[in-house]
Amino acid sequence: MYGSGREFTEMRVRVAFVFQLCVKQYVSLQNTFIKSNTLAHSEAIAYQRGMAMTVLSISIILLPDEAIPDGSDDKEDRKGRWWRVGEKLLFGVVKRTTSTSAMDASHFHHTPYYCEENVYLLCKKLCNDGIANAEGSDLFVVFISNEKKQIPLWNQKASKRADGVILWDYHVICIQINQGGGPAQVWDLDSSLPFPSPLASYVSETIRPSFQLFSDYNRLFRIVHAPVFFRCFASDRRHMKDSHGNWIEEPPPHEPIVAEDGTVHNLNEYMNLSVSDAIADTSISSIKDAIFTQKHGVVIKENQLEELFSQISLQ
Repeated sequence: MYGSGREFTEMRVRVAFVFQLCVKQYVSLQNTFIKSNTLAHSEAIAYQRGMAMTVLSISIILLPDEAIPDGSDDKEDRKGRWWRVGEKLLFGVVKRTTSTSAMDASHFHHTPYYCEENVYLLCKKLCNDGIANAEGSDLFVVFISNEKKQIPLWNQKASKRADGVILWDYHVICIQINQGGGPAQVWDLDSSLPFPSPLASYVSETIRPSFQLFSDYNRLFRIVHAPVFFRCFASDRRHMKDSHGNWIEEPPPHEPIVAEDGTVHNLNEYMNLSVSDAIADTSISSIKDAIFTQKHGVVIKENQLEELFSQISLQ
């Protein structure tokens, strides 16, 4: 049994210090591993979790019997509670750091000119790999277009210009909010910017709101919550065939996406954007029901994008 309260406090501080050192070493190692991009990301996650278990085991072993004061639970129960707290801490570190570290976009499926399906699969992979919540509640699918179907975006890989600008008819990206209060991240498989990029940087470098455009080129954004998108979106790729039924661009190798209710094609419902559909008030209190539950989400103007995501929180 441990004696005075002062001695117990000193022991607790020493134990906490050892545990903190283990966590810092773990974070350093896992960050190095992530940035090296030497394995597919799902393998990286598995490797990191193995390391987390090792570090946590060492930390628990280093917890001395004497750290248990008079009248406390037995040693094994006390260490069990340390384990549960430490496990939550370490695995939380894995999720936060991997979701914001720069990654190799080639680890994700990408078929040129099929951005809606690319983003659908990207969101699924982020969920499966533990980078996003399992059900995708921190992810939002964002369609970018306008009534004229001509939107300029910069830093796009498909561009032949030095500044990467290209005129798309529509584009689709994923925006991930940060549960820890950090900046939202943009996942754009067609962008030459870091992958992912902080929303503010993406807006500045890709949307470039300071660049004066004719009204025909102003961009609109449809924001759809990923869990809703998973259930409702469908595409049989008819938009990529000419009048004779020939492919304009080669389709992805996987089967077309079918909605849960059996719908085979509704892409036009998402990509068609009109100024008349744009909401005026982006305060989360007025639109949270629509953005989290409605099949087609909400439509906003480009100057509202950062404001909206600064307010969104997990429901």
